[in-house]
Amino acid sequence: MKIFRCWLVLCCTFGFFSCATAIPVTVIRPPAMDVSGINRIGLIPVSYSDARHVYRSANSHSGAARVGRSAKLYSDATRSGRLAKQTADELDRLLYESLIQTGKFKVVTSAEIDNLERQGEPLVNYVDALLAGTLNTIRVIDDTGTSTRNGKDGKTENVTTYSRTVTVEFTYQLLNAGDRSIIGYGTKGAEARSTDYSSNPHYLTSPYDLAAEIIKSQLENFYQDVVPYPVIEKRRLTKETSNDKTVKDQMKEVLSLVKNKSYRQALTGYQKIYADSGEFAAGYNAAIMTEVLGDLNNAIALMSSLYGATGNPQARTELARMQSTFIAEEKYNSTDGGVTAAIQQLVSKLTASVSDTSILSVINVSYSEKQLADFVVDELASSLANNPRFPIIDRQNSNRITAERQFLLLDAVSAESAASIGHELGVNTLVLCSITGTDSLRRLTVRVIDVESTQLVFQSVFEI
Repeated sequence: MKIFRCWLVLCCTFGFFSCATAIPVTVIRPPAMDVSGINRIGLIPVSYSDARHVYRSANSHSGAARVGRSAKLYSDATRSGRLAKQTADELDRLLYESLIQTGKFKVVTSAEIDNLERQGEPLVNYVDALLAGTLNTIRVIDDTGTSTRNGKDGKTENVTTYSRTVTVEFTYQLLNAGDRSIIGYGTKGAEARSTDYSSNPHYLTSPYDLAAEIIKSQLENFYQDVVPYPVIEKRRLTKETSNDKTVKDQMKEVLSLVKNKSYRQALTGYQKIYADSGEFAAGYNAAIMTEVLGDLNNAIALMSSLYGATGNPQARTELARMQSTFIAEEKYNSTDGGVTAAIQQLVSKLTASVSDTSILSVINVSYSEKQLADFVVDELASSLANNPRFPIIDRQNSNRITAERQFLLLDAVSAESAASIGHELGVNTLVLCSITGTDSLRRLTVRVIDVESTQLVFQSVFEI
């Protein structure tokens, strides 16, 4: 499955001081696990039989009896492993959702994997890797204490407080489906607490809900283990060293273009100055701006040529950094498409097809695969929002479109009907995304409509 290229996008925040200008950019880092060549992942049912599960009241003084009665509601369930099973089931569900939300893999559920194993089917025929989760600890501790508050008569009074602390620890491993060797693993754990001051322990959040809250929070960054992810880095332009006043003035003028976010004009300016004068800073900044605008291959070529012509160690350092970035991204490039690759291709096609003055709204008009479609819309909107060609992306009103309005945006409806929604949103270009089909027949269809002319500007279909 092809991973989207490590292309760079501007964050439009600058520091113009006496030092070199720094441009924050978003770059794509490789995942913690080596998932190159993995397209299909199956979930092994989460193991919990060996989990340490404890439920106890930490206190037996006044008021503890009431907590004890509350604990009794769960004590039998805990001893029999029911709470552990519920927590393991929630972990299984959230691991599945986390994989789906990456948009990179075709995911086989733990129930399907369990069924295949019962039938003696070789799993390697169905998946490339297996994700095995283990619930190691589920601990619930109820406690009581006292605090003071002002009574109705204004006098200070003591009240009994109740608290519940839940601790969850779990691990997950990504295994090769053939030989079950470990590709990578993660270890997570945290605690959550519920406190009640109403003298009623039944108002405490249930152990299961607290456990589910922990698992959800711990898996928020799961995607960083299995798919490339964006981080903010800075690229610094360098200052000219020429004593030529004309060159200094030209460099200052081009820097003002960068400040005004006229990035392509700035690139052209730097290239012209370098061609006319051979000023190192102009050639260096042209390579940096080329990278910033998303063309890493040409940036490497420009920096390599600059280093060859000047032998400057600063160019050598940046060239090595660019080449390292290129190698890291190429490791996760393959040939068979996928959601992230579709988004990458789509951004490139939109950049070539849509006007620089476009104000876009990216809308999900898919009734099937809604979760995946939401992921596509969010990723596409984020990529376009950070692209210097599209300084404004309006999505704040998109969620207000009702189901009836969404129906009007289906393929059977005219571009005029869709354009009326664009007027309502205050944008001049609509990007409509829909997903149809399942499994190997799943397709992402994207239509771009010019609101003013009601013309279909662009349409493309991607296999995902």
